[in-house]
Amino acid sequence: MKKIIKNLLSKNGIQILKGYPFEFNSTTDFRELKFKLNCPLEAWYRSKTDCFIVDVDLQNLLDLDFFEGFWKTAIDQYENGGFSKALESFKEYYSKCQFENVADRIGITPYKDWHFLSPWYYVEPWEAVSPESAFERNFNMMVNETKKYGFENYKIDFGHKSFGPLVDELVELELKRLVGIYNSIKKYGLIENSKLIKGKIFVANDQVKVRPGDGWHRVFGCLSNSFNRVPMKFNKLNSIVRREDVRYWPSVNAGLYSKNEALMVFDNLFSK
Repeated sequence: MKKIIKNLLSKNGIQILKGYPFEFNSTTDFRELKFKLNCPLEAWYRSKTDCFIVDVDLQNLLDLDFFEGFWKTAIDQYENGGFSKALESFKEYYSKCQFENVADRIGITPYKDWHFLSPWYYVEPWEAVSPESAFERNFNMMVNETKKYGFENYKIDFGHKSFGPLVDELVELELKRLVGIYNSIKKYGLIENSKLIKGKIFVANDQVKVRPGDGWHRVFGCLSNSFNRVPMKFNKLNSIVRREDVRYWPSVNAGLYSKNEALMVFDNLFSK
């Protein structure tokens, strides 16, 4: 296929230089390089296209404690005691991981009107999103995801998949998704299609880490099946959060966070 495309490009006076990644449809796939490129930040600097793909070291992920904690416990119980045993673990998580309001989710004492809102209104300090838009985003995500997996007529009272309380039917649905992807990757490996896992780069001093923007179940499936790396796609226009840029973060300038609160959120996430 590459040879055919190369010939077509050559007929039109376009040359692909050897040793450089193949570029197509505004995306650079750095896995095409002759040498190994393991750092997404280096790929960000090298890329001349809007998006790029690079293999990410799974040990450089943010939220590893989440992947290797609650979800790993459930899969271990699934392997040793079956689905019903894993379901008990899932229900326990959603009964304990609950937030009273936005401030509780941030980890501070509430003192602003925004802090007293439902945790559905939570916005991360580097996001250019209003609390109202965050709520709408969360609600639409739950409606679309539950409908996709056969759960009709979702209501907000049913809960959010990231924290409790969550109705039993959705707890079971979430576990079925996790187990299904885990088993699929165990049997077939990661099946790569046009929808690659999206990633976001976080930088503090000389450390670079990556957070999945979606595809969390697939990332966990790879981790649980002893993968070292997973391909991720990054949008160069919106793919980096730098700790040193805290004063420029949208939600800090919007007054939702103080500088110290924003750094606390970043540091708590970066250390996990």
